[in-house]
Amino acid sequence: MSRSPHHLIALAGELEKEGQYNIAKLLRAAATSAINRRSTESIIPVSQGEQAESLREIADGLTDSAGALAEPLRSAAAALESGKVPLYVETPDPLVCRICGFVSIGTREGRCADCGTWSTAAEAFKAIYWLRASSPPEATALLSTTPAEIEAILQSGDPTRPGPDGGWSAHQTLEHLQNAQGVFRGRIDQLIAGGEPELASVMVWRMDGSADDTNALFEAYRSLRNEIVDVLSGVEADAWWNRGHHEEFGTVTLAEQASYFANHEPTHLAQLADALS
Repeated sequence: MSRSPHHLIALAGELEKEGQYNIAKLLRAAATSAINRRSTESIIPVSQGEQAESLREIADGLTDSAGALAEPLRSAAAALESGKVPLYVETPDPLVCRICGFVSIGTREGRCADCGTWSTAAEAFKAIYWLRASSPPEATALLSTTPAEIEAILQSGDPTRPGPDGGWSAHQTLEHLQNAQGVFRGRIDQLIAGGEPELASVMVWRMDGSADDTNALFEAYRSLRNEIVDVLSGVEADAWWNRGHHEEFGTVTLAEQASYFANHEPTHLAQLADALS
């Protein structure tokens, strides 16, 4: 008999109380899998106006335990309607108590306002999973190997042909990756220097179509990547935890930025391959 995700999480919580963390992780994974699978079957609004209206409806229907999300959701709806990306000050990271589900916004201080559990047990929801996906050595290793995978994919077809349903061509996808690592290269220097720099939000997915031919673009991409890997390989241990303030994602470290950019690229490999198939 199948169990609902909330039943799986409840059982995981009870097992954790008994020190059965390895069993609990399996149940939490099953719950997340079920939620993600069902989400692929849901019909969501397409236009930004419809999405904004949905956000307001969700905000109005939140229960007391998640009430802290109402105002950030309304701010996000307003940003969508104006064609903007909401900044961190409008949509800060929520903290969800792993015991009772109460949502708070702010620091991990004191106790849960609902169940009294120490707030260090709350789970922080960051804007992007990839910020914490890899340690500095793992991120550096991944950054060094991805170009070879991309080079092999580019040899399989016409890089200028539009992707499925008129999506990005392989050339445009590579241009996006080159633009993204250009932003990352600048942030590396800022964060190594210290002083908690301000890191501007850059929309690198907007292509201007002015890049060189694909071979020249790839060589420029690979050259810059080699430079990035060389710099990161020489970073002092303490410098990985130097912080900056990103206007979209809040406080981030050099380690988190390396993790983000290293894990961002592989999500585009299927896009590259599909455009060439």
